[in-house]
Amino acid sequence: MKGQYFRWPDLFIYILIAVILILAVSMASRASSGGRVLQVKTPEGLFLYPLDKDQTLHFHGEAGGLTVVIHGGEARVIESSCRGGDCMAGAPVAESGDWKACLPNRIFISIPGYSGERESDGGGADEVLY
Repeated sequence: MKGQYFRWPDLFIYILIAVILILAVSMASRASSGGRVLQVKTPEGLFLYPLDKDQTLHFHGEAGGLTVVIHGGEARVIESSCRGGDCMAGAPVAESGDWKACLPNRIFISIPGYSGERESDGGGADEVLY
């Protein structure tokens, strides 16, 4: 047995470990590169939609319907059956921690994550700390 460093079963185990490590690193890098989702909570359930795919979504709420458009990584409410239409006003849901709610329809849309993760402000603390 002189001069033999590895046996075939040992070599198989080393190759298997290397493959598992490569797959784990690949999956971790894929998960951290984007992958942001729009979370929609309705009376019918909770739904997740990728923000990197442009699409138009229709939901049924307690007071009627709601239409959300995902375009360019942002989600905007473009149509609602509620009286006030407050959910259609204002900025789109575009960054982690952003949300909108249509209270009459009981529909809540958001991008999950901590609001400190915003790309626009560098993710740091704001100027006032308590």
